[in-house]
Amino acid sequence: MKAELNKFLPANSIDTVMRWIQSYQFQLTIAKARSSKLGDFRPPNPKKPYYRISVNHNLNPYEFLITLVHEVAHLLTFDEYGRKVEPHGKEWKNQYAALLQETIQLNCYPTELLPAIQAHIQRPGASSCADAQLARELRKYNVDPIPFQLLEELPASTQFVIRTDRRKRLFKKGARLRKRYRCVEVATGKTYLVSPVAEVVEMN
Repeated sequence: MKAELNKFLPANSIDTVMRWIQSYQFQLTIAKARSSKLGDFRPPNPKKPYYRISVNHNLNPYEFLITLVHEVAHLLTFDEYGRKVEPHGKEWKNQYAALLQETIQLNCYPTELLPAIQAHIQRPGASSCADAQLARELRKYNVDPIPFQLLEELPASTQFVIRTDRRKRLFKKGARLRKRYRCVEVATGKTYLVSPVAEVVEMN
Protein backbone atom coordinates (compact mmCIF):
# COMPACT_ATOMS: atom_id res chain seq x y z
CA MET A 1 0.00 0.00 0.00
CA LYS A 2 2.77 2.45 0.90
CA ALA A 3 4.51 1.96 -2.44
CA GLU A 4 1.20 2.47 -4.27
CA LEU A 5 0.41 5.66 -2.36
CA ASN A 6 3.81 7.04 -3.28
CA LYS A 7 2.52 7.34 -6.86
CA PHE A 8 -0.31 9.67 -5.83
CA LEU A 9 0.67 11.64 -2.71
CA PRO A 10 3.40 14.13 -1.75
CA ALA A 11 6.30 12.17 -0.26
CA ASN A 12 6.17 13.82 3.18
CA SER A 13 2.52 12.86 3.64
CA ILE A 14 2.77 9.10 3.10
CA ASP A 15 3.43 8.07 6.71
CA THR A 16 0.62 10.26 8.02
CA VAL A 17 -1.86 8.86 5.50
CA MET A 18 -0.81 5.31 6.40
CA ARG A 19 -1.42 6.16 10.06
CA TRP A 20 -4.88 7.48 9.21
CA ILE A 21 -5.75 4.30 7.34
CA GLN A 22 -4.65 2.14 10.27
CA SER A 23 -6.12 4.33 13.02
CA TYR A 24 -9.46 5.07 11.37
CA GLN A 25 -9.72 1.64 9.74
CA PHE A 26 -10.95 2.54 6.28
CA GLN A 27 -10.45 1.05 2.86
CA LEU A 28 -8.85 3.48 0.42
CA THR A 29 -9.61 2.96 -3.26
CA ILE A 30 -7.82 4.73 -6.09
CA ALA A 31 -10.75 5.37 -8.42
CA LYS A 32 -11.06 6.08 -12.11
CA ALA A 33 -11.61 9.68 -13.16
CA ARG A 34 -15.14 10.87 -12.39
CA SER A 35 -16.61 14.07 -13.79
CA SER A 36 -19.03 14.55 -10.89
CA LYS A 37 -16.64 14.23 -7.94
CA LEU A 38 -12.99 14.01 -6.93
CA GLY A 39 -13.56 11.56 -4.10
CA ASP A 40 -16.18 10.14 -1.80
CA PHE A 41 -16.81 8.60 1.61
CA ARG A 42 -19.08 5.64 2.31
CA PRO A 43 -20.11 4.49 5.80
CA PRO A 44 -20.40 0.78 6.69
CA ASN A 45 -23.34 -1.28 5.51
CA PRO A 46 -24.40 -4.92 6.06
CA LYS A 47 -22.48 -6.12 2.99
CA LYS A 48 -19.38 -3.96 3.61
CA PRO A 49 -19.08 -3.36 7.36
CA TYR A 50 -16.19 -0.91 7.17
CA TYR A 51 -15.53 2.68 6.14
CA ARG A 52 -14.63 3.28 2.49
CA ILE A 53 -12.96 6.25 0.86
CA SER A 54 -12.16 6.68 -2.82
CA VAL A 55 -10.09 9.35 -4.56
CA ASN A 56 -9.74 9.85 -8.31
CA HIS A 57 -6.46 8.59 -9.74
CA ASN A 58 -5.90 11.54 -12.11
CA LEU A 59 -5.41 14.26 -9.49
CA ASN A 60 -2.05 15.89 -8.92
CA PRO A 61 -0.42 14.95 -5.56
CA TYR A 62 -1.56 18.06 -3.69
CA GLU A 63 -5.13 17.85 -4.98
CA PHE A 64 -5.16 14.13 -4.14
CA LEU A 65 -4.08 14.83 -0.56
CA ILE A 66 -6.56 17.67 -0.03
CA THR A 67 -9.36 15.50 -1.44
CA LEU A 68 -8.35 12.64 0.87
CA VAL A 69 -8.35 15.03 3.84
CA HIS A 70 -11.86 16.14 2.82
CA GLU A 71 -13.11 12.54 2.88
CA VAL A 72 -11.31 11.56 6.10
CA ALA A 73 -13.01 14.54 7.73
CA HIS A 74 -16.35 13.05 6.62
CA LEU A 75 -15.35 9.74 8.21
CA LEU A 76 -14.44 11.34 11.54
CA THR A 77 -17.61 13.44 11.55
CA PHE A 78 -19.77 10.43 10.79
CA ASP A 79 -17.96 8.36 13.42
CA GLU A 80 -18.77 10.95 16.08
CA TYR A 81 -22.21 12.19 15.01
CA GLY A 82 -23.63 9.65 12.57
CA ARG A 83 -26.28 11.27 10.37
CA LYS A 84 -27.29 13.84 12.99
CA VAL A 85 -25.36 16.73 11.41
CA GLU A 86 -25.13 18.30 7.95
CA PRO A 87 -22.55 16.70 5.60
CA HIS A 88 -20.61 19.97 5.30
CA GLY A 89 -21.74 21.60 8.52
CA LYS A 90 -19.60 23.13 11.26
CA GLU A 91 -18.67 19.74 12.69
CA TRP A 92 -17.20 18.61 9.37
CA LYS A 93 -15.54 22.00 8.80
CA ASN A 94 -13.78 21.75 12.16
CA GLN A 95 -12.46 18.26 11.37
CA TYR A 96 -11.41 19.30 7.88
CA ALA A 97 -9.58 22.41 9.10
CA ALA A 98 -7.72 20.42 11.77
CA LEU A 99 -6.63 17.74 9.30
CA LEU A 100 -5.52 20.29 6.72
CA GLN A 101 -3.47 22.10 9.36
CA GLU A 102 -1.89 18.75 10.23
CA THR A 103 -0.82 18.25 6.61
CA ILE A 104 0.58 21.79 6.44
CA GLN A 105 2.89 20.88 9.34
CA LEU A 106 4.31 18.05 7.24
CA ASN A 107 5.94 20.51 4.81
CA CYS A 108 4.51 18.59 1.88
CA TYR A 109 3.04 21.53 -0.07
CA PRO A 110 4.95 24.01 -2.24
CA THR A 111 5.41 27.36 -0.51
CA GLU A 112 3.52 29.10 -3.33
CA LEU A 113 0.44 26.96 -2.66
CA LEU A 114 0.22 27.60 1.09
CA PRO A 115 -1.63 30.97 1.00
CA ALA A 116 -4.48 29.43 -1.03
CA ILE A 117 -4.69 26.46 1.35
CA GLN A 118 -4.70 28.71 4.41
CA ALA A 119 -7.46 30.84 2.88
CA HIS A 120 -9.38 27.66 2.00
CA ILE A 121 -9.29 26.55 5.63
CA GLN A 122 -11.22 29.71 6.51
CA ARG A 123 -13.98 28.95 3.95
CA PRO A 124 -14.08 25.22 3.23
CA GLY A 125 -16.72 24.04 0.79
CA ALA A 126 -18.18 20.86 -0.64
CA SER A 127 -14.97 20.26 -2.63
CA SER A 128 -11.69 21.98 -3.44
CA CYS A 129 -13.23 22.75 -6.85
CA ALA A 130 -15.81 24.92 -5.10
CA ASP A 131 -12.98 27.21 -3.97
CA ALA A 132 -12.09 28.89 -7.24
CA GLN A 133 -8.81 30.38 -6.03
CA LEU A 134 -7.55 27.08 -4.61
CA ALA A 135 -8.61 25.26 -7.80
CA ARG A 136 -6.66 27.78 -9.89
CA GLU A 137 -3.55 27.31 -7.78
CA LEU A 138 -3.80 23.51 -7.72
CA ARG A 139 -4.14 23.48 -11.49
CA LYS A 140 -0.58 24.78 -11.82
CA TYR A 141 0.72 21.42 -10.61
CA ASN A 142 -1.21 19.26 -13.07
CA VAL A 143 0.69 17.05 -15.47
CA ASP A 144 -1.69 16.40 -18.36
CA PRO A 145 -0.85 15.75 -22.01
CA ILE A 146 -4.27 17.04 -23.09
CA PRO A 147 -4.40 20.84 -23.56
CA PHE A 148 -7.19 22.34 -21.51
CA GLN A 149 -8.36 25.64 -20.08
CA LEU A 150 -10.62 26.81 -17.31
CA LEU A 151 -14.18 27.59 -18.35
CA GLU A 152 -13.80 31.19 -17.17
CA GLU A 153 -10.99 31.66 -19.71
CA LEU A 154 -13.19 30.87 -22.72
CA PRO A 155 -15.10 33.61 -24.60
CA ALA A 156 -18.88 33.58 -24.43
CA SER A 157 -20.64 31.16 -26.82
CA THR A 158 -17.53 28.95 -27.12
CA GLN A 159 -18.26 25.25 -27.46
CA PHE A 160 -16.33 22.91 -25.19
CA VAL A 161 -16.18 19.53 -23.49
CA ILE A 162 -15.43 19.05 -19.81
CA ARG A 163 -12.06 17.35 -19.51
CA THR A 164 -13.18 14.62 -17.11
CA ASP A 165 -16.55 13.91 -18.77
CA ARG A 166 -16.25 10.37 -20.12
CA ARG A 167 -19.31 10.96 -22.32
CA LYS A 168 -17.54 13.90 -23.98
CA ARG A 169 -20.74 15.93 -24.18
CA LEU A 170 -20.49 19.17 -26.11
CA PHE A 171 -21.54 22.35 -24.29
CA LYS A 172 -21.89 26.00 -25.24
CA LYS A 173 -20.80 28.62 -22.71
CA GLY A 174 -23.43 31.11 -21.63
CA ALA A 175 -23.72 33.95 -19.15
CA ARG A 176 -22.30 33.93 -15.65
CA LEU A 177 -24.88 33.64 -12.88
CA ARG A 178 -23.25 34.60 -9.58
CA LYS A 179 -20.69 31.83 -9.03
CA ARG A 180 -21.34 29.61 -12.07
CA TYR A 181 -21.85 29.79 -15.81
CA ARG A 182 -25.07 28.78 -17.49
CA CYS A 183 -24.05 26.30 -20.21
CA VAL A 184 -26.21 24.47 -22.74
CA GLU A 185 -25.61 20.89 -23.80
CA VAL A 186 -25.64 21.19 -27.58
CA ALA A 187 -27.21 17.80 -28.34
CA THR A 188 -30.14 18.08 -25.90
CA GLY A 189 -30.62 21.79 -25.21
CA LYS A 190 -30.45 21.08 -21.46
CA THR A 191 -29.01 23.83 -19.27
CA TYR A 192 -26.32 23.17 -16.67
CA LEU A 193 -24.56 25.44 -14.17
CA VAL A 194 -20.83 24.87 -14.47
CA SER A 195 -18.02 26.05 -12.20
CA PRO A 196 -15.80 28.80 -13.63
CA VAL A 197 -12.76 26.65 -12.80
CA ALA A 198 -14.04 23.52 -14.55
CA GLU A 199 -11.25 22.16 -16.74
CA VAL A 200 -12.47 22.21 -20.34
CA VAL A 201 -11.21 21.59 -23.87
CA GLU A 202 -12.31 24.11 -26.49
CA MET A 203 -13.93 22.57 -29.56
CA ASN A 204 -13.65 24.40 -32.89
